[in-house]
Amino acid sequence: MAPDFLLSSSIPVPEVPDIRILALYPYVLGPDRLGGLVRARLWIEYLAARHEVHLLQIVPFEEMPWVERSASVRSRVAGWDVLEMPSRTLPANLTSTFQGVPPAAAYLGQSVGIERVRALHDARGFDAAYVEFSLLAEYGKLFRELGTPAVLACQELPSRRFERDWKSALGPAGAARLQGRLWLRYEAKALRRFADLWLITPEEQAHAAERLSIRDTYLFPNVIDAEALAPAEAPPEPRTAGFFGNFAHGPNVEGLRWLLREVWPEVRAAEPGARLRVYGREAAPDLVEEVERAGCRWVGYAPDLREATAENAVGLCPMISGGGMRGKVLEALALGRPVVATPIGAEGVHVEQGLHVAESPGAFAKAILGLWGDPTRSQVEGARASEEVRRRYDAQVVFADAEARLTELVRWRRT
Repeated sequence: MAPDFLLSSSIPVPEVPDIRILALYPYVLGPDRLGGLVRARLWIEYLAARHEVHLLQIVPFEEMPWVERSASVRSRVAGWDVLEMPSRTLPANLTSTFQGVPPAAAYLGQSVGIERVRALHDARGFDAAYVEFSLLAEYGKLFRELGTPAVLACQELPSRRFERDWKSALGPAGAARLQGRLWLRYEAKALRRFADLWLITPEEQAHAAERLSIRDTYLFPNVIDAEALAPAEAPPEPRTAGFFGNFAHGPNVEGLRWLLREVWPEVRAAEPGARLRVYGREAAPDLVEEVERAGCRWVGYAPDLREATAENAVGLCPMISGGGMRGKVLEALALGRPVVATPIGAEGVHVEQGLHVAESPGAFAKAILGLWGDPTRSQVEGARASEEVRRRYDAQVVFADAEARLTELVRWRRT
């Protein structure tokens, strides 16, 4: 049985109206339809409809051209601000490393960011802070100094990702080992500065307990926008499969190449009419060429996620690295399409049917072919998975429980 981890019935919503919340994000929030950014955007919109939210996006200088993409979110919050972080030198990165702070966290936690947050807090007197990702963990010291309860919500724990990468020999093992140990020591200390730690999967919670000795954590999974993902009505095209990803993200590139090189030749040998479509953006030209050389179709950006997902008989999530929880799996299941995923790709998704987990290339290919060979079974599995995903991962359900958790922190502070 899948664990019944949603706690809506166990935590009553305290009567704490109009909480003043400062939300910190290390990236630009826009109208994204893929991955963790869906949850990030929907969560801010949910909070802004119920409380007074000030959004501060602390972003690297190279992301500044994308700031206008957050216009839709900006129109919903009570206050909006963006801080462009200046570049850091190599000596500064080396210094932070020797001080036990990963360069990425030190970069986003520079004094200019700390002072901006302090000034905002002095001007508005926030009741609580919501901070997204370990990259912003340096701000925990400030919120503790200010006496403001702060939640840190992590899409993934970098210490776990790097530790898994060095053990699986993905990438330069020495670099991954160094990064993993640095993040492990840092997170074990920095994450305790926050009043509450929200993690995205039970696997991340287990890592926090076993490797960081942090056992009191809250499960805050990825979500779906159920209204935008009504189950597909038309049948999919036979012998088709789809893979979605932002290919500026290394694990998506590694997963796609594993699929093309290790799995797809076996699928094509057994089913010459097999068709793979790859959707996404920010792919390097050589990756697009590899997709096409493999006899597959590079679609690129899909403006209509629902239509693109529904046209394929099977969704794929061939992740062999990275961490967190894959929104692409939830979205395909919500639309009634079964999914074949690696163990890493399936992390955090708990459904009774529709999700087929395969670790080896042969098992992955066999699962795809099996679903194609029995369309009736695929349809039944997909329908049941859609019902379960909507019950467990609908944004309104997950967010209601998270809001109760957040407001309880504020109520406790006020009393």
